[in-house]
Amino acid sequence: MIGTTIGAILDGECVGLDPSHRLYVVRDGATVFYVGQSKRGAVNRVLEHLGRGQFPHLDLLGLVVKANLPGALNWVVEFAKPRYKTVVAPIDDKAWATLSPVVRFSGTREGFEFYSDLDTDRTEKELIQELKPCLNVTHNKDRQPLPDCYHGIGVDLSVTVSDFVPFA
Repeated sequence: MIGTTIGAILDGECVGLDPSHRLYVVRDGATVFYVGQSKRGAVNRVLEHLGRGQFPHLDLLGLVVKANLPGALNWVVEFAKPRYKTVVAPIDDKAWATLSPVVRFSGTREGFEFYSDLDTDRTEKELIQELKPCLNVTHNKDRQPLPDCYHGIGVDLSVTVSDFVPFA
């Protein structure tokens, strides 16, 4: 994993990150707030949580960060690659021609491997289940409560999606 801070990201100090680092974990010491992913740039996705970036919206993570400023500027953001790779065996000319240019760029007809969206999704789910972050709801049935030393935002974080969906 590659680590930086919320403050460094906001200051633009985290540029040139390898695009294969699709996952991120936001933490303060042993407290894990959020596990997320982006297929179009993990740094930009963190900025979006904070109300900046390509598609800005101050969401739950961003609101908790804002409620805990200035200390939240020192929270660590770790970037990681998926744990798995999709392996493509040698293929014939006809099959090769059907692959997207992006996939063809990743290897040769003799076979290659790459990080697929499914590899990223699987790793994110596993990280959420292992780390039990305070703010993730999906895949997080044993979510840790936000410790008292942090300011919440007046939202009951114990509520889950199943509380609103009668068939869940």
